[in-house]
Amino acid sequence: MEQLTQAPKVITFKYEEILNKNSELSERIEQAFGPNGLGLCLVEGVPEFVEKRQALLPLASKLADLPKEQLDKIEFPDQHYSLGWSHGKESFKGKKDFAKGSFYAVAQEDEHRPNHGDRDQEKEIDPFPKSLPELKPAFKSLGQLIINTGIKLTHHIDKYVAKKCPNYDEHKLEDIITEADNIIGRLLHYFPQDKKSEHKDGWCGIHNDLGSLTGLCPAMYLDKDGKETTFIDEETGLYCIGRDGKHYKVKIPKNCLAFQIGETFQIHTGGHVVATPHYVKVGDKMAGTGICRNTLAVFM
Repeated sequence: MEQLTQAPKVITFKYEEILNKNSELSERIEQAFGPNGLGLCLVEGVPEFVEKRQALLPLASKLADLPKEQLDKIEFPDQHYSLGWSHGKESFKGKKDFAKGSFYAVAQEDEHRPNHGDRDQEKEIDPFPKSLPELKPAFKSLGQLIINTGIKLTHHIDKYVAKKCPNYDEHKLEDIITEADNIIGRLLHYFPQDKKSEHKDGWCGIHNDLGSLTGLCPAMYLDKDGKETTFIDEETGLYCIGRDGKHYKVKIPKNCLAFQIGETFQIHTGGHVVATPHYVKVGDKMAGTGICRNTLAVFM
């Protein structure tokens, strides 16, 4: 792996800036998402975000600690584990991945979810566990907030791309996300590590997201008693691979949402915005601490 390097300054937008459709943000959009950017930006000051994050992320640990027979009820092999609970079903470097558990569900609140008339709502799967009733409202509330914020950001991404591509539909990405009726959120629980990882990307391997835009919460680290901890090995966390091939650690403040470009939108724009290769490293000092990592990603 390449030498790990401190990230260049990550482009940060204030929520008020993206809320204003007349804001001129194209230069900073290019710095964040263009051919020389990290493919990632931050949005700070989103109303109610801090409270909604605090309500949801500790529940990832409670979910992972449910008895196996309860977790079995929210596994859906016929959905290829793309809904409900998934642990040890994915592969990492040729082996089953037990480093993290994932819970997938539609991130939209029902009243905000478009209905194009082609969904059989009675046959839709409800993946939420009955034994953790607080999970569904917390998941959907934070998920919808991330989607709403992402839609506001896409207006400015579209404006930037339209300047680069004369035939580009100026509302393309904004319309794609606004009209989507099946936006999936992934609640992640990275299990504590008993020993040093064999791989630098031991908590989550290097990959690009496949969709158009991913909204990502700053991770929450919890100790073995389920309390948030400030002990974090400096090596541990999210890394992006820059266009120069170097590996940059990215710190997401607690009051910020991160947004990453996925491969689909890179294709839509002919490479004017570029997907973000990224991974999660677990540092050696985390071994034996009993500390876990929880976060939420929403794929738009």
